[in-house]
Amino acid sequence: MAYTSALEVALEMGESVGARSITTGTSEPLRYRMQFNAADFDAATYYFEIDWASNADAAPRNVILRDITNGADKATISVTNGLAGSRLRSTSFSPVAGEVVYSVTMPQSTVEANVQINGARVVVVQTSAATKTVIDIPMLNAKMWDGDTSVNATSGECDASTTYNQGTGREHQFYRFAKTASNWATVSGCALDMVYTSGWSDETATLALVNVTDANAEVTGATQTDAHDAVPTHYYKTFNWSDMHDGDNFEVMLKSSSTGYTPRFCRCSLRIKLSDLEKGEIHRYIGKSFEAATGAGYNHACRRLYTTANVTTPTVYLEATGYCADNAVRVSLYQINDDTTEDSGAAVASGTINFNSATKARQRSAAVTPTTGYRVFPYHTASTANKAYFAHLIVAFAGAYQAPPFTGLTVTHRVG
Repeated sequence: MAYTSALEVALEMGESVGARSITTGTSEPLRYRMQFNAADFDAATYYFEIDWASNADAAPRNVILRDITNGADKATISVTNGLAGSRLRSTSFSPVAGEVVYSVTMPQSTVEANVQINGARVVVVQTSAATKTVIDIPMLNAKMWDGDTSVNATSGECDASTTYNQGTGREHQFYRFAKTASNWATVSGCALDMVYTSGWSDETATLALVNVTDANAEVTGATQTDAHDAVPTHYYKTFNWSDMHDGDNFEVMLKSSSTGYTPRFCRCSLRIKLSDLEKGEIHRYIGKSFEAATGAGYNHACRRLYTTANVTTPTVYLEATGYCADNAVRVSLYQINDDTTEDSGAAVASGTINFNSATKARQRSAAVTPTTGYRVFPYHTASTANKAYFAHLIVAFAGAYQAPPFTGLTVTHRVG
């Protein structure tokens, strides 16, 4: 038995983690490192994509996807001078086979931070002949609010604690994944792709996928302890799907080896490797926010292109992890037909989230139908209480069964 499916998946590198140019040369922000193996995909075409790119220099500047394992530039996006903010995608590129770590190279500019991006990813578009894939589920990210342009910059920190936590007031930077085994075909393996640091060379910090349904118990094998790193370091940790209990909720948390030090984080994705495409769920990060009471706004910087034909039999949902004590819709799915317009868009029918909770909860909307070729993003409405969210566009797919080839029928005649 074999199932195939057309898919469009994204391998996030810096989902809503900003990067900015410097004046002394090109730079490779350590927080943008990401790993994948092209052998885990078939019938695939690969693209490099960046979010909300801007260029205030007098000439175009290039943002580059670099294969740091083999020391080669793989894809280039030219950011036009004068561009104020746009989602941009490269022409296709060919990855090298094997486990490869990629990074983003930011250009040199005449003035620091003249060139900026809000996020980056590798987009994998697979035809209807595809038989295997990897789903990337962003579990943790944080935005660079301080304008730090150094390659060593981190973008969030947890509490100084020897027990797992997510940092006071930072819970909205962590997504909650619910495992429902019946929604997935054959899973051949899982991994955490992450960038974080203890922040100190004489201390360690541990990042783990934990079962929040089971009192934050570690998922067996899904833990990583950094090697006394004072700067952000990329790690890739494999583990078994069977060690995540069906029906439970999971999040990423960190802890320190000492109460005197605060672990610092950049990003982490849960990877689910599928060796059969009968069914599954694509997760596309589309934005997060924390807003004090009364705040409202469009999260246009993380818009995602949605193309119906790129997924076999798609069913689409808005899903968000967050909170707001008001009993009313607080997060909605919006769409627009361009990559640059700010503070505008139209609501997608039925794409609404009402947390109705002062503590973190995960909610999924009814099925929605975005317009093919449009860009989708979240909008949050004004409230009487503080609100926060970490939103995904969920695209569930149902593959097509491919019968084994007919090899002919042999008929034997008995005589006599």
